[in-house]
Amino acid sequence: SEDVAEQFYYSCVHSCRANWSNCNRAPMKVLTNIINDPKKYKEGVKLSVKNNYLVPAQESGLVVFIGKKEGYGNTIIVQQVNGVDLWYGNINNSNVKLYDYIEKGEILGDTLNNDLYLVYKKEGSTVNYEEYIKS
Repeated sequence: SEDVAEQFYYSCVHSCRANWSNCNRAPMKVLTNIINDPKKYKEGVKLSVKNNYLVPAQESGLVVFIGKKEGYGNTIIVQQVNGVDLWYGNINNSNVKLYDYIEKGEILGDTLNNDLYLVYKKEGSTVNYEEYIKS
């Protein structure tokens, strides 16, 4: 599971648009605790991150939802250019607006606490997150 956290971090921040060198709250490395709890988070994965982790977009795409989702809290859904809708849950202080086009690595907001929920959906069905987190 440490590899999954590392790969998510790598896939998000290795982009020419991801430059946080002047930011005192630059995205911190995702911690190694990955939880896949089918009772609470049956559609995705829960990453343990540092408090107020700045969440970068994994891929470029269109913001199609900003609001609350049961079990995920404040959620941003990005319809990525690869055809996958990626839900980012437990987001505080959103930096994006509905229908914004965002680039890979752009900061979506920060986490409310130490949890970041990710759900990957394609054509309305949940897909395995491991396919999209690999570098």
